[in-house]
Amino acid sequence: MKTIKTVTQERNHQVRSKYEEKYNCTIRDAEWLQTNYPDLYNWANYIGKWAYISRVGIICEFKGSVVIKVATEKHIYHINAVKPNGNGNSGNTDKGYLGCTMSNRAPEFGEYWTRGSDLMDGPYDKETWYKIMSDIVACELIKPVI
Repeated sequence: MKTIKTVTQERNHQVRSKYEEKYNCTIRDAEWLQTNYPDLYNWANYIGKWAYISRVGIICEFKGSVVIKVATEKHIYHINAVKPNGNGNSGNTDKGYLGCTMSNRAPEFGEYWTRGSDLMDGPYDKETWYKIMSDIVACELIKPVI
């Protein structure tokens, strides 16, 4: 039986292929994350009451690491993860790595580049995850107008 693709499905496939080619990665789904990065899946799957990772993030697999990209109205966040290798070598990868960077989605007035910042990073653990989430919330807070 021949599968018929809708225009939306075809467009999504084209966008996905271009994205993977541009960033040299493979886009994965939440089930892949659950199988290959179970801890990260558990931390990320419940970001908030309505924000499951499969609804709000793009999961990109690179060689030996994964990046979860999450966007808000003004920022894009790249959460980078490397699982602990457990082979006793010195360096960051023994404890794994979890870190985040933030980029503005648009340049500031009068500038032609977008600004960005390094957010929290550290070992691949739940404590680092919560620090990253706190940094993301802090980036989204605005000063109240009085």
